[in-house]
Amino acid sequence: MSGQVSSTAGTTAPNPNTSSPTATAVLPSSSGSIRIPPLRGSENWRIWRVRMEDLLGELELIEYVDGMKIKPSADPDDWLKSDCKARGIIRRCVDDNVMTNILACETSAEVWTQLKQLYEVADIVAIVELRRNFFSHRMLDETRIDDHVRTMRSWYDQLRAIDSNLANDFDWAIALIASLPLLWDVFIQTLRPLLNFQDKTKWPDMAKQVTSSVMAEGQRKEQRTVDAGLLAKKNTAAAATFGSGGSNGKNTSGGQGKRKGECNYCHKKGHWERECRKKKADQEKKKETAHIASTGEQGNQDQSDQGGAVAFVAKAPTSFSSHEWIADSGAGSHIVGNRTYFSTYEPVSEVVKGIGGDVPIIGRGTVCAMIRNGNKSNELLLRNVAHVPSFSSNLLLCKVIDLAGGACLFKGGRCTVYAPDGRTLGVGPKIGDSAKGSLYLMNIWLLLPQPK
Repeated sequence: MSGQVSSTAGTTAPNPNTSSPTATAVLPSSSGSIRIPPLRGSENWRIWRVRMEDLLGELELIEYVDGMKIKPSADPDDWLKSDCKARGIIRRCVDDNVMTNILACETSAEVWTQLKQLYEVADIVAIVELRRNFFSHRMLDETRIDDHVRTMRSWYDQLRAIDSNLANDFDWAIALIASLPLLWDVFIQTLRPLLNFQDKTKWPDMAKQVTSSVMAEGQRKEQRTVDAGLLAKKNTAAAATFGSGGSNGKNTSGGQGKRKGECNYCHKKGHWERECRKKKADQEKKKETAHIASTGEQGNQDQSDQGGAVAFVAKAPTSFSSHEWIADSGAGSHIVGNRTYFSTYEPVSEVVKGIGGDVPIIGRGTVCAMIRNGNKSNELLLRNVAHVPSFSSNLLLCKVIDLAGGACLFKGGRCTVYAPDGRTLGVGPKIGDSAKGSLYLMNIWLLLPQPK
């Protein structure tokens, strides 16, 4: 194998009084020439080391560098030739400042050991800082998931480069999950079946599954944000076109001040009824009326009232996941799509109106769930829940929350659920409207029933 090494020439002559830059080395390999940027110091040591180890391994010289192949006492010529080749390759891949530290090294192993001592981060302060970053980092809501995973992976790889015992596959899975924002708590509950800390042989697969699940969920959330943004722009454009003007629907303002006319609601001049601030304020007060939860069975309620919620979920541009909960301010009953979570169950034959016709309700029963507000969680006991297998999400009906004396307040585009003692149990943003009320995305997850 040829040991020729060349380098790209610089266009500027170096100043003899300063350290001259070292060009990228062009080195031969079995797959052709490769370029390796020079080692500058600790800032690029980790990546440079991996590239050099790959190259030296491909050239069958790595055993000379790591000291595994010791110089024989008899007939050392072949060993010296190979070791000299390895030392030369390393020297051609460092800049002048680094070169001054390895000039006196006689073997490739001495060169490699010297570089590791100089630039490999192994002091306790650096390790503490890396572990602190890795295990305590928190992703911001606006951060893209691929950027976040890349940041976490960088710290993980640096710890592994120092010592493989400083971070393992289980650490990666747990740290990645723990770094997700609070808004991801419902999704995190779905990862529980993947976490198996007892069987170490399954840790690599567990880490891969957790990573792929987190990436998929993040991309889905990002797509939903894009879809919501497009929808908001479309609504804004429609409002600008049809939301102002006279009775003929045309915009007659033309930048000429208030339109003349009398409001049919407050009877003041200068605006129309649909623009009346007093009317909007009065309507808002009505919306703030709390819906007190019922403790009795609600089996006789008209399920057709909540068909709008089913239709909204079915027509959503981005599908909802089976672990997500939508709160509906309209009438009807709670809906769960997965039979597994019912602690009591009774088959029924009912329907709820949806897309393209009636959607069957095949059973009713009791489920337990957890609702989160910030870092606090409380249990919900939901009775007379409708089992609708075709429903892709879960529906929480605010009027029939099984919290004796509890309440829901709708204000400012949010739904706030209160306990009987006035504590806030959860808050969810408004995501749309159904035929009979508004819809809100809540931080709730189902609990599997306890074995009897």
